[in-house]
This record gives sequence, C-alpha cells and structure tokens, in this order.
Amino acid sequence: MSRNFYNYDPTVDILQPPLIPDVILKSNLKELTLPTGNQVLESLPLTAWFHRTRSNIISHLTRYEAEWETQKSAARNELHSVKSYLKGNIFNDARELYALPETNILTICAYFAGRIITNRKNWGVSAATLQSVKSSVHRPSLMARVCTSIPSKMVLPWAMAGAVFKELAPTAFDNTITSLESDILDPGFVAQYKTLWRDYYTNGAKKASIEAAELLEGKLQGYIGFARNFIIYSTR
Repeated sequence: MSRNFYNYDPTVDILQPPLIPDVILKSNLKELTLPTGNQVLESLPLTAWFHRTRSNIISHLTRYEAEWETQKSAARNELHSVKSYLKGNIFNDARELYALPETNILTICAYFAGRIITNRKNWGVSAATLQSVKSSVHRPSLMARVCTSIPSKMVLPWAMAGAVFKELAPTAFDNTITSLESDILDPGFVAQYKTLWRDYYTNGAKKASIEAAELLEGKLQGYIGFARNFIIYSTR
C-alpha cells in the first residue's frame, strides 16, 4: 500500500496479516504473532522433524558417551589385570624388575642385531648374486647363505633376543615359559613338545655332549698325568 509521508501509521503495516492464501494456512502451517506484532508462519511437519532429529542426536550421543565410558572402564580394568598378572607371575624378582628397562633395551638391541645379521645387503648378497653361478668369485659363502636363508630370518632374531633376555632375567624367562605352557598353549601340544624335547635334547644331544665332555676331560687328565709322570721320571 502507498504511504503518506505526513500521516503514516506504523501499526497499519505491522498488524496487517501476510498475503498468503487461506489454503496454504490450512495445510500444516501455524500462524504466530510475535511480541513485536509481526506475524510469522511455522511449518508443523518441519518443526516436528527438527524435534525428532534433535532428540535422536541427543539419544545417540548419550548412548555413545555411556558406551565410551564403559569401554574406558573395561580397558582400565584389563590393563590393571595384566599389570597384576605380570607382576605376580612373571616379574616377581625384585632385582630383575628393577633392571627391567636395561634388560628390555638390550633384548631389543639383540633382536635388531639378528635382523642385521640376516640381511642380505650386509653380506653383499643380492638376488642376482644368488642366481649367478658363472664364477665362484661371485658366489656367496656358506655362512652368508645360511644366515640369509628364510628360516634364519624367522628364527635368529628371536633366538638372540630370547638368549639375551634369559641371560639377564632368568627368573622372568622361566616364568614366561611356565605361563605360556599353563595359560596359553594347548595342554596336548605342551605334553608333546616336552616329550620331544626330553627325547631329542635332554636324553639325546645334551646327554651325548655331556658324556663326550666327560670322556674328553678324563682323557685329558690321563694325558696330563702321563706327561707329568714322564717329565718327573725323565728328570731323575
């Protein structure tokens, strides 16, 4: 509507309803009058959708927060259980527990030393060198081929780390083996490998080496006694 510059009444425009057909006002729209006198339209489906979305977001956030707190509590309890188990069953020697940082560092160094030993590049060996049979000069040595073989790469680093750990923390090493046998490995497998270890190592290689050492020691003592008696009788 046109305005009269001298006789303008602002309430006329403010109180006048919006120019919207009645059919739209009756289709899920709500007319509201603000405290300032302005009239606005509210879409009831859109308002309901925003309300549901807000409620769903709040519900999901609350559930995720509760689940997160539950997982944090479970992780703390699990970590506490692991620490208690390790301290009570593995590292129960105060001296070894005090020196554990140095032991771990040296064990890691031994592992990486094994990785260095089994690396082909450190022996000057490459795939082309292994395939080359033209000249014996380019052939890798037996030691290089043994150290760079796949079994050596898998076993040697762990064997060196285990040897260092056993030397520096023998009680913890024995407790680790005992815990593995009783809590992790299958009892049938444990019984089988213990039988093989006893037959082939304890009663086999180890017993033979002990007998050979005793025999060699006895012969050496006999030779030493014979040489001493020979020297004594010769100097008379």
